[in-house]
Amino acid sequence: MSRIKLLLIGLWVLVFTNQSAFGQTRIPRPDGCVTAPTGYALGGDFIVSQWSCFDGVVTPSARVLAGNTTGVNAVLGYQFDYKGGAFNIGAATIKDNFYTQEGFYWVVQVGTDAGGNKLVSCKEVEIIKTSVPEIESNTCGPLSASVKILNTPNNQKQGEYVIDWGDGSPLERFQAPPYDVVRTKTYATANPLIQPKIVGYYRRANVNVCSSLSKDFLIGTSAGPKITELKGLNGGTEAKITMVNGNENQDYTLQYKARTAATYVDTPNKLKRAVGAVNADATMTGLTKNTEYCFRVQRIDPSCSIPAVSNEICSINITPTVESFSTVKLDWNVPASPNVVDLRKYSVRLTDQSATTYPGYDRTVNNFTYDLLECGKKYKFYVTATYRTSAGDNITVISPEVDVEPNVATLPPKTVGTVSVANPNEILVNIYEGGKKEEKYIFYRAEGGGDNYLKVKETPDNRYTDIAVEPEKTQYCYKVSYLDACKNESPLSPAFCNVYLTSKQANTLNWTPFVIPDPNNTAVNGQEIKYVIELFDANGNVTSQPFTTKELTQNVYDVLLDALDRPDAKGKVTFRIQALQKAIILDKGVLTPVSFPVYSNTYTFITPAQLFVPNAFTPNGDGPNESEIFKAYGRFIADFTMIIYDRWGKPIYESLNIADGWNGMEVDGSTPAPPGNYAYKIYGKDTAGQSFEKLGVVTLLK
Repeated sequence: MSRIKLLLIGLWVLVFTNQSAFGQTRIPRPDGCVTAPTGYALGGDFIVSQWSCFDGVVTPSARVLAGNTTGVNAVLGYQFDYKGGAFNIGAATIKDNFYTQEGFYWVVQVGTDAGGNKLVSCKEVEIIKTSVPEIESNTCGPLSASVKILNTPNNQKQGEYVIDWGDGSPLERFQAPPYDVVRTKTYATANPLIQPKIVGYYRRANVNVCSSLSKDFLIGTSAGPKITELKGLNGGTEAKITMVNGNENQDYTLQYKARTAATYVDTPNKLKRAVGAVNADATMTGLTKNTEYCFRVQRIDPSCSIPAVSNEICSINITPTVESFSTVKLDWNVPASPNVVDLRKYSVRLTDQSATTYPGYDRTVNNFTYDLLECGKKYKFYVTATYRTSAGDNITVISPEVDVEPNVATLPPKTVGTVSVANPNEILVNIYEGGKKEEKYIFYRAEGGGDNYLKVKETPDNRYTDIAVEPEKTQYCYKVSYLDACKNESPLSPAFCNVYLTSKQANTLNWTPFVIPDPNNTAVNGQEIKYVIELFDANGNVTSQPFTTKELTQNVYDVLLDALDRPDAKGKVTFRIQALQKAIILDKGVLTPVSFPVYSNTYTFITPAQLFVPNAFTPNGDGPNESEIFKAYGRFIADFTMIIYDRWGKPIYESLNIADGWNGMEVDGSTPAPPGNYAYKIYGKDTAGQSFEKLGVVTLLK
């Protein structure tokens, strides 16, 4: 940085008027310099700096030095700011003064002649405060630069400018006015170390008497405008854009577009970086909430053939999903700027209405689940994305704040549940919570496949044992709603039904399907729902699983035959269905394999009493029927009664044991009954407890 100071030695060569010079008001010659006061005479001479300069920064004040007097024998002293009236002469040794305000000042010297008379001599000095040139500079690429001297009040005090383009070429000098003229430079090679600068000069009488500090300006791509921060405001209807670099005191037009749009549109917003300022801001209004926007700034300079365009920066918008009274899931879009090469992190921040300080949460993916919400509190969340562009610039994008209020949550219905028959009089309903404990569950039940669901239970548990049921007679379906801790109630779930087992044709089992209605169901390793048919023994224990199938029907004829031959069968064979599905379920945000087994009601095939009765017998053994005793034969018989009647309908024989028979005697047991037809009645219960009866006629042969 250089300054020019000129010390003019000689006689006063200019005639001043009372008009202003370069914006500074001249002071008329004071009266004491026109007519000498009593006791003084005008005379003598001295030399003083006619102009003195200071910038208030490097040089905080201007110094005026007087001396080298002529026509006096001795100097009595100097007064450096004389405005008229009596003189106030300082010590003869004080020959200089420092000024901190620009303007015109009169300096008075008082001396004595050879006879001791007091002589007065006056000189006018001008104090000039300098300032760096106010310019607009621009670059059109790494090989060019331009500068324009603006027509401002400060610049109007300067009369000449010198540009050092920084490449060793001769200095470029030009005088002003006129102003607003663009000076351009084209470099032979790109050199990021080149630093052009400009100096302004203050001219008096066609001579440069003061110089400003030098003003540096940038060239090449390093001077191009850059957006370093985008901040969403007012719920996303506004955006604040921060620009660095670019040229000082130049307007850059803010442009925007929806992310999916092809072209940018100019806005009325301008960004201008003041002299010495690091950045400039602009806030755009009238945006549409939850829309992704991209922004850039541009300036078209007449000295350039191409516009100066900044990087592109795109917005982030958060979509909150309140999943429960305590949990909210935040999703946001990835910044869509094409020049993002290194996404450093996302930072999630939140506050509540009491201005509580919460920790921040850093993420590398564009979603976050927060599960510490409290009922009655209102929260605000925002996300900051920090990344580096392909040009190596650090960029920050801040989303608009979104409001989250847990006690007004829209709860999702429960979609995973099972219904299993526990015993002939109990059904167990189990709702899969997925790691979320709810405040209360409300269970509803419908019977026989109907849609008339009635409330049957309110409980804090996600399991309910229904004992007011008869699973072997009909199917039961359940729906459930729940309350979270904020007393929000969810919609009803889809229907969860038990597997209902029955037989629609002989020797065949039929059952209703097992369904988990959750849409996230996915078979694991290709395994679908399977059904296992279980066989029970007389003590209610599962003895075998003869079939596994994916169908809803199964012929069990061969199983029935084998089972009925067991000693303990007693004419009954009992089956049950075990339904099993292994599915992938979303549990705390993680897809997790879970097995869901349920059981149907039992179904029993009952074989009635099997009874064989001969139609004739020969007590003496000489007839065609060699049997001498009339008795019944059979199995699966628990209670037995047989009565024989004579031809007049009078009972002549009765037995309670199927192993016993009638030997053809009269009621006395010793008199043979005459040959003929005799009626009989057999009745009792089979091993399943069912009654049976048989009426017939047997012929007694002799």
